[in-house]
Amino acid sequence: MGNVALDALWAKKSRTGELRWLPLCVHLSDTTEVARLLWDRHIPDGVKSRIASLCGCDEVKSRALFVFLAAVHDLGKATPSFQEIKAWLENRDLDERITNRLRLAGYESKRIPCPKETPHALCSQVLLEQRFKRAVLST
Repeated sequence: MGNVALDALWAKKSRTGELRWLPLCVHLSDTTEVARLLWDRHIPDGVKSRIASLCGCDEVKSRALFVFLAAVHDLGKATPSFQEIKAWLENRDLDERITNRLRLAGYESKRIPCPKETPHALCSQVLLEQRFKRAVLST
């Protein structure tokens, strides 16, 4: 890793009361590699052809799209509404440790009243839609 701000964001917290979490950048990197392996070794050629056909592109581009979508599927976990979700089993030590890392990275709490009511999948979708709209408008 190397970027303090990115390394501070979490994707998954321990559900067993341990002081362990998975950084978001590690989760997204893992997901990217799993998507590559799935496409290259496990998805049947007929399915790849069908995906390419539905996307209106060749298999090389459809593979790139498949891997990209896997890589950004949890982008919404980088939002304040997700980062402020408390750990399972009311693991205050874990929450405090993560909060301190976020603060050291420059994150300021937004004090979201009900962070669980803003699903990270929806945040991912909105972030991607906004980014692609800006990209299309700027070309």
